Amino acid sequence: MTADRAEKTTADEGLMQYRTTPDSDWTIAAVAEIVEPLGMTLPPPSEIILHDLSKLPNSIVAIYGEVTGRQVGDPATNYLLERASAGLLGNDVGYETTLDDGRVLRSSTVIIRNRVGNPVAALCINIDISAWLQVEKLAAAMTFKRGGPDHAAVSQPPASTASATASTEEKRGSRTRERFPKSVDELTDTMIQDAIQSSGLDVLAMKKRHKVQIVKLLQDKGLFLIKDAVERVSGALGVSRFTIYNYLNEIAESPGEYS
Repeated sequence: MTADRAEKTTADEGLMQYRTTPDSDWTIAAVAEIVEPLGMTLPPPSEIILHDLSKLPNSIVAIYGEVTGRQVGDPATNYLLERASAGLLGNDVGYETTLDDGRVLRSSTVIIRNRVGNPVAALCINIDISAWLQVEKLAAAMTFKRGGPDHAAVSQPPASTASATASTEEKRGSRTRERFPKSVDELTDTMIQDAIQSSGLDVLAMKKRHKVQIVKLLQDKGLFLIKDAVERVSGALGVSRFTIYNYLNEIAESPGEYS
């Protein structure tokens, strides 16, 4: 099998479960009709996006609002791609993530299914809550007492408040690496760079085992569902495309070794 054929097979097989059908087309078209009216009910700045899973990675088919700067025809986030690749799509409501410019979003992903229960689309809502977080901090600062003999004791939030704040901050940090790319190339490159950075090693210092682990991580995240991903990974790791295919074969033959 040639490298081009192997790459096409990898992508096609990974997305086969989301192939389009008349039933799924009707379902997606029906949901697309409510994107604009539903988006108009959300407080600004916010956006609502509909992804057609059969079109991954360029899956956006409808959008209302502008928070992440994307448009119809742009790709899914790395998070949606990873979940779709693993076949683990489910509703995820009220999670928070941080954009590269520091804005904090509260997001929800609702999986749309056809009449037999197969996932066909994802309806995603992103609300920029950065201004509200600033209001929250200002309100907290204004409600704590200042001065007086008990100043040291009362100038800090109560233990219960501090605990709740810590829990909220922990939740906010749970998906700060979600990306909102405007092109497939951008999605591919950021996923590769994130994987390399997570290893803590410079590519020049990596041995084979480190590179195989990175390939395994990227495979788990669904990167190889994207056309030309193998070529981009090989360039980033300084190896040939055939070497990447060899790594993938090794992973398939001994999955536990690289888990």
